[in-house]
Amino acid sequence: MKKITLALSALLLSTTFAQAQISGTFNITGTIIKTSECEVKADSITLNPINIGELKQVGQPTTWSNTNSAITFSNCYLGIGEGQSTAFIELELEGNPASKNDVYWDSTTNENVGIEIEIAGQKVPGSGTVTPISSPEITSNDTVTKFVTKARVARIAEGEIIPGPISTTVNFTASYK
Repeated sequence: MKKITLALSALLLSTTFAQAQISGTFNITGTIIKTSECEVKADSITLNPINIGELKQVGQPTTWSNTNSAITFSNCYLGIGEGQSTAFIELELEGNPASKNDVYWDSTTNENVGIEIEIAGQKVPGSGTVTPISSPEITSNDTVTKFVTKARVARIAEGEIIPGPISTTVNFTASYK
């Protein structure tokens, strides 16, 4: 009798320690974007303080700002590899011309001073871009494309130059080709 009870107890114990099952869930999320959307970062340009003595002659500009500023396009999906082998990004700038010389951008507070802007090595007149500024050829959807931007100041007319802040706003439109 003891042998049967012992065997029966062993059988009962083995069934009470069966493996437990636990279930769970997880989510998968993402975003579907339209073709040609990019992340865009446009750095502001801060000019070094300008001494009035640097602006003695009409048309004589100061030195360019540092060239660490850029308009950068990244994480672009341009359809490369899906029937398209290359792409370009083109920039067009809306002008904000100085009242006394539309080659320069308005400096907001000083009519005898203008701001000169250069993007990707091309000077952009205050009247805006005549032809779009084009990026180098893009051959991969994950290419980071930079348009280096810089600025400087010039005296654009005779007359008083008033010490104080200067600024201009540059609006651009990017097209993907």
